[in-house]
Order: sequence, then C-alpha cells, then structure tokens
Amino acid sequence: MALITPTPLPKVFNTAVGAGVYAALALTTLGASDTFEFRRGTGQILFLRNPTGGTISPLIDGGDGTSVEVPGWGRRAVSAGYTAFAITTLQNKLIWLDTIPAFLQGTITITSGAGLLAGLINPV
Repeated sequence: MALITPTPLPKVFNTAVGAGVYAALALTTLGASDTFEFRRGTGQILFLRNPTGGTISPLIDGGDGTSVEVPGWGRRAVSAGYTAFAITTLQNKLIWLDTIPAFLQGTITITSGAGLLAGLINPV
C-alpha cells in the first residue's frame, strides 16, 4: 500500500498575463490498494493517468462513509465508494475532491486502480 504524496501548489495572486505558479507533480504508481489524505474545503485535486493498455475503473472509498442526506433525494448510501468513472488508455482524469466529500470520510483508499499514475494537488 502506497501513500499518494501531495504536491503543494501556491495560490495565484498575480493575475498579469504570463504570470502564474507551477510545481512538479509528484506521481505515484498505484498498486492494489493506496491511500491519501483529504482536507475538506482546501480545493484538493486528484490527478489520475492511465499509461496502461486497457481501461481501469478505480474505486475511491473512505472507510467511515455510510449514508448522507441529499436535499431533494433523501438519504443516499456512500459506503460502496465512488465508482463513477472509467479511465481509458492514455487518458487523464482530474477529480476536485471537495465535490465528493461524503465518499472521503475516514481512511481513504483507492482500489482497482493498479497501474494508474496518481498525483494529489494541494493548493496552499
């Protein structure tokens, strides 16, 4: 099990043309089960790239998620994890983690993602 190392990315305060910030993204090759730390409300982004020859459908699951109240929908189960996407060969996916906090409660693991390259972007 590997821990996905976060890459700090400073917030942009200079909006002049050509100004900006950058950081080399630390990538981790995922195995059978990998973890990362979620910091709610910080704008974290999970980057996933598939360098393999086939489609991979990872499962992102926080160990403490059970169900949440969704306005207009009632209670919804989140215990099975977040499985809403497939990553085809040489495709990249970015997941803004603040959009799926119900799935990220407790110890977070990514399974069924062996072979993917993962990076965690932490705005600071």
